[in-house]
Amino acid sequence: MEKTKVYDYMRSVLDKAENGPVLEEKDWDRQYINQSNKDLIVKYDIKWDKETMVPAEDALADRLFEAGMELAREVGVY
Repeated sequence: MEKTKVYDYMRSVLDKAENGPVLEEKDWDRQYINQSNKDLIVKYDIKWDKETMVPAEDALADRLFEAGMELAREVGVY
């Protein structure tokens, strides 16, 4: 990432922390995390087989990783 992009991103994070809405954790999860998870499940074609405790499919692991990174990048952390 370029220095200017990192700077702009950090600046936006700090601005949200200072001026963004104050939410309880459960409200944060409900408003931001739940819908984002649903969208990413569809986007990355993530399916769970309840008969397989630990899937060994490399492509699924890659999609899960990418979805997790996108979730962190888009909604941040509480």
